Amino acid sequence: MLRSAVVGLGPIGTTHATCLEQLEGVELACVVDADDSRMQTRKVGLGAMALTDVEALPDDIDMVTVAVPPAAHYRLVEALLKRGFHVFCEKPLALKLAEAKALAALAQRQQRLLGVGFKMRYEPWFAKARELIERIGPPYQVITTKVQAFGGKDWVTTTGAMQELSSHDFDLIHHIAGVRPRRMLSAHLSHRRGWPAEDGFSLLVEYDSGMLGSLNGWYCDSFAWDGRDNTMRFIGPQGYLSIDRFERVVVHTDSEEVFSFEGAPNTFLLELQAFVRAIETGSTDYPDAAAGIDSLWVVEEAYKTAPVISGL
Repeated sequence: MLRSAVVGLGPIGTTHATCLEQLEGVELACVVDADDSRMQTRKVGLGAMALTDVEALPDDIDMVTVAVPPAAHYRLVEALLKRGFHVFCEKPLALKLAEAKALAALAQRQQRLLGVGFKMRYEPWFAKARELIERIGPPYQVITTKVQAFGGKDWVTTTGAMQELSSHDFDLIHHIAGVRPRRMLSAHLSHRRGWPAEDGFSLLVEYDSGMLGSLNGWYCDSFAWDGRDNTMRFIGPQGYLSIDRFERVVVHTDSEEVFSFEGAPNTFLLELQAFVRAIETGSTDYPDAAAGIDSLWVVEEAYKTAPVISGL
């Protein structure tokens, strides 16, 4: 039996906890949150020991998931790896590329797995796109957009649109097309809201395959979220592959084929299941630290490249 713990009992951490209780061969042993009042509210129904300090985790825990605001990821993941736990961290792995690389190196030294919560890989439309991508030939362009409303969370204003809104999108490009980012050709970051971090972006990225990516993401004032917040189109020598999240995938070559979808599985459950399988069997089929590093590379290179502009 794999003994697990969850650090952070916000909405995502609570979801982690309920998912871990559903997985065969996994015991949810502990939940941790520094806010005792939130702990008392969220732990109801969870058959786990409640702790307010991560240092109180018992040594016989096998894996820990981290679901706290991103600014705390590096410190917590580092401490947990040093304790000898396998760690699954919600995206982004860290806020700085050097920190993400340091965590990956630490996990390797400790001979422990380090996973990143890129759960959108498990959404059926993106999984189908990965199956179909070869039909258009080696992609030479990808265009992606992401739009959501700003929900008022203070930590989003310091984390920024690239990390909070679109790190999933960056990972999906790498995962679907089998590429890694190589060069940031141009970057524009919007600061129209006056946040410390960007509230929108438009990037042009070159990948190691030669593919070019036009990557765009923006926060709106109001936007009724129903999952349909992302569009992605890959263009290749044989045609294009288009993805409309929660709706359909279109492959248009000499003919057109449309794949429609209704609803989605519990992707939190699927990503944690994949991580548990990796611990138990040595499988490499899960979003690992390298995926977190590649996504963060896009963010850091954009910061280096973009001019400082106060408006749009």
